[in-house]
Amino acid sequence: MATKTVSMELQDIQGLLIRSHKEMSYAKYFMAHITEQEKAKSWLSDIIPEITDGISKPTDFRLQIAFTYSGIRKLCNAKMFGFVVEFEQGMATDFRSRVLGDLEESAPQNWEWGGPNNKALDFVLMVFAPSEQRLSQKHEETLSLWTQNGIEHIISLDAPPNPHGKEHFGFADGITQPVMPGLSKSDLPENTVSQGEFILGYPNGYDQLPATPLIKEINDPNQQLPASKESGYRDFGRNGSYMVFRQLEQDVEGFWKQAKEGTKQIGKEESACIYTASKMVGRWPNGKPMTEDPENESSFDPKEKYFLYLKNGDKAGHKCPLGSHVRRTNPRDVLPDNKPEASVEISNLHRILRRGRIYGPPLDESFSAEKIKDLPNDDKKRGLHFICFNANIARQFEFIQHMWCNNTKFDGLYNDPDPVLGIKDYRDRSKKHDFTIQADPVRQKIYGLTRHVEIKGGAYFFMPGLKALKFLSQKDVTN
Repeated sequence: MATKTVSMELQDIQGLLIRSHKEMSYAKYFMAHITEQEKAKSWLSDIIPEITDGISKPTDFRLQIAFTYSGIRKLCNAKMFGFVVEFEQGMATDFRSRVLGDLEESAPQNWEWGGPNNKALDFVLMVFAPSEQRLSQKHEETLSLWTQNGIEHIISLDAPPNPHGKEHFGFADGITQPVMPGLSKSDLPENTVSQGEFILGYPNGYDQLPATPLIKEINDPNQQLPASKESGYRDFGRNGSYMVFRQLEQDVEGFWKQAKEGTKQIGKEESACIYTASKMVGRWPNGKPMTEDPENESSFDPKEKYFLYLKNGDKAGHKCPLGSHVRRTNPRDVLPDNKPEASVEISNLHRILRRGRIYGPPLDESFSAEKIKDLPNDDKKRGLHFICFNANIARQFEFIQHMWCNNTKFDGLYNDPDPVLGIKDYRDRSKKHDFTIQADPVRQKIYGLTRHVEIKGGAYFFMPGLKALKFLSQKDVTN
């Protein structure tokens, strides 16, 4: 199916959906609870001119804002129709915990924010700055304004500079992002994903408009919102997107201990643990795909990020194991029982747009896996603020997590979950799981996977367009 290119209303789309703000090295995420509606509306009205849109590239700082369902309900008295049920219910439900693997230590009851034992979360203000000084200045300014405007600060999450572009296990991260047509000159067909897979109001991979939240025309007397195709309604969702935010804490020493133990299990010297860990990830620490060099970490050409498994002669997983993290999160052209073209098309129906950043100091400033693998944990917390955008939470983020990452039967495997996330099968949590390294003539197995990434907080947000933000800030919306 050809991917349509539709002119995008960039001036109404929040900038983080268009670019990652990578030139802003410092970031902080302010989680908040609304206590007084009218005062909060007044603050929102004042802050809207500072919200970065899809065209602007301010150099002092950039602001983005997203709301939970409860936050939108607090600001808007009028009834809305059409939010996806996952967003309305939130991330911290019993059913969703089973779907996402948020069990035991990662259960919402143990979260530091966003869980049932935490203050109700209504919105997040995301601040990106070029320096620590500018970020600190905005931090103090924001908290001062909130105390005057009926907003209670819950927690601030820091995202420090990451010049090496690696996560704390020592592997390059965020290498392959889907490209929306019309936004890049380097589009490749297999990595080009319809705009409507990420932003409401545009055709998705099925050549349909994604479901969008609507409001009755009578409740938008100032016509702040775009017109809807549904008679009698205005489109609140157009140019907005659903945002998934999860705080993933990493046990770096535990991950590398498991890699070392697994290396011994497959008959190699413990010093070869980078090979084993890379098989689990699906890439070498420098980002080199296993399909390009399955045995050694050779130099990485950025063009290699657009690899395909079948095209690289790796349908059976002899180079990049079938159950590796990279292969699970984007199977590309090798989905079982599908031809390559159909496989790419189906895989692209489950893509997400990632905008996450690390938190906490690295175990070693170099982020070198060679150094990190032998270091003990210290008393500092570190991990990843996983942030992604999608137009359909169930079909995109939750599908990837449940059907591909957590699935112990993925691609013909039997007892293998994602080896990086190490999530156990919720139906039998006492069961030990494996990681299989396909080979000819004899495959190898690593037994007894344990979990080294825990969830410390999470929520589903909606990031509205600028017109929708202005609608939320007006004071005359009634039932």
